Amino acid sequence: MEVVSPSSSSPTQEKKEKTVVSKGIQVDAETWFYVIHEYLRNLFENPDKDEDAKYAGIESLASVMGKNIIEACTDDRLVKYKSTKDILFFIGNEVWTYLFNKKISNIIAKEEGQELYLFIDEDFHFLRRLSPEDDRSKEYVSFCTSFIARLLKSMVRAFQIEPEILAETPDYIEYDFTIHIKAPPPS
Repeated sequence: MEVVSPSSSSPTQEKKEKTVVSKGIQVDAETWFYVIHEYLRNLFENPDKDEDAKYAGIESLASVMGKNIIEACTDDRLVKYKSTKDILFFIGNEVWTYLFNKKISNIIAKEEGQELYLFIDEDFHFLRRLSPEDDRSKEYVSFCTSFIARLLKSMVRAFQIEPEILAETPDYIEYDFTIHIKAPPPS
């Protein structure tokens, strides 16, 4: 099944990159953004759900999507990623491109050995159209950023690595995701 946005139906337009969001379903990035934002907006604005239920909803969606996305992106190349650093650079470059049609702006490995990484996206297309003009809009941007952080967490977990992820929006143009890899339990 292929979902195509109305804007890409013209045969004269160049073919848009497709994103697989679940096995067998491909959508272009614009449609993917629209579908996810509609889901997040409906969840965010639902008066029948408390905050915990709303965040449980994005946790559930991010968990399923993250695993499916990694499966779609890695194929048989999973064995090629030996270190945590290789895995995070793969997610920041290849997977980010797969989802958002661009590489993440910058990946910083902080102090070797500490397993702390910073993903910086200076022009995050997923949230670019949102205008945080008032407190309610800022809450929604924070909600969407929380979804992306949970999606990243799910993708890292697909490699059997347990991360803590903090999302920050210093100016609502640049988005920072700090990824701290938890130390494995002592054996």
